[in-house]
Amino acid sequence: MARRGVAKGKKRAHDQGLSMVLIDESGFMLQPVVRRTWAPKGKTPIQYSWDRHDRLSVISAITLSPVRQQLGLCFQIHNHNVTSVEVMAFLTMIHRRLRRKFILVLDRLNAHRKAVRLLQAARRVRLAEQTVLIRNGELERSLRPEVFDLAAVAAESAEKFKSLCAATGVILKANLPDGQVRTNADPGRIGLVLRDLLEVCLAMTAAGGTVSLEMTVADREAEIVVTDSGMGMSREELESLFSTTGSAPVHESYTGGIRDGLFVAKEIVEASGGQLWAESASGKGTRFNVRMPLA
Repeated sequence: MARRGVAKGKKRAHDQGLSMVLIDESGFMLQPVVRRTWAPKGKTPIQYSWDRHDRLSVISAITLSPVRQQLGLCFQIHNHNVTSVEVMAFLTMIHRRLRRKFILVLDRLNAHRKAVRLLQAARRVRLAEQTVLIRNGELERSLRPEVFDLAAVAAESAEKFKSLCAATGVILKANLPDGQVRTNADPGRIGLVLRDLLEVCLAMTAAGGTVSLEMTVADREAEIVVTDSGMGMSREELESLFSTTGSAPVHESYTGGIRDGLFVAKEIVEASGGQLWAESASGKGTRFNVRMPLA
């Protein structure tokens, strides 16, 4: 049954020009197997070992190209158990290398299933809910504005994003004010906007690149700048970036819909009295600017 399923998926991959990706992982404790020794006569030898519980885990993938049927191998090594965060980061890395949709073959490990659910469902559901509010003219009414510390929300967004950046080999830099930066908006929605911008930048940045989050205050306004050192965008992609039509800068198979996310982000910021725009060029990275009035 399993063979027929794989064969069917392989045929579909070939017909639709999709790669196939098979992932799995393995791990073991870095402890010696033998802990007791003996000798037939004389003094029993003593084997010294550390009483630690260090662990080594490897998550790997075999990729199969759709046309030439070429095999590839990708892997990441961790010193802890592989969780859904590492699985999501690993799939992100694979997608960045393949630059196309792929058919994913995996087992029933909870971390696998949770990662796939998070990647495919959670963000799309949230974006769909926000899009419905926008189309019905109810977004502004759904906001829960309050005076809050924008710098603290930005720092929290960066902290939540740190592990994903580390797992994908991207450097996250945050330069935020030490004191409070108070604005009047919905803190939960603004936090989601910042995480969406960070996610888009991560999606366009290869391992070894940099994603930065900075904030400055001037003229009764706070400006948040999210930049990356990634692939950048063409003029056509940039012009349709905040609309629900046109071409997305990277494929949406794992981001949950870049165009919808940025469209919703811009609507939220503008409904909160702020501004959101982007600057980019092919091969020169991308810069997102958010300006919010101070309270």
